[in-house]
Amino acid sequence: MIFTDFDPLKGKMLQILDETGKVVNKDLEPKISKEKLLKMYKTMVLGRISDDKAIQFQRQGRMLTYAPNHGQEAAQVGSIAAMEDQD
Repeated sequence: MIFTDFDPLKGKMLQILDETGKVVNKDLEPKISKEKLLKMYKTMVLGRISDDKAIQFQRQGRMLTYAPNHGQEAAQVGSIAAMEDQD
């Protein structure tokens, strides 16, 4: 099983990348095409830009209450990227 060496109580983490971005465990690396990764990245950047604009508008009084999403882009993009056409 994948998680046999994973034990947070003993300080053992489940890692795919190290701190520098180098792949530590090739078996756990997701099989995602470069085109899909680029599309996901562009979507995250667009989300960051629109979030920043919405915060500016809210602070200028041009928009009502707004809950910022700054730093959470990958959570939304990653989960929606896993969807298939039939979902």
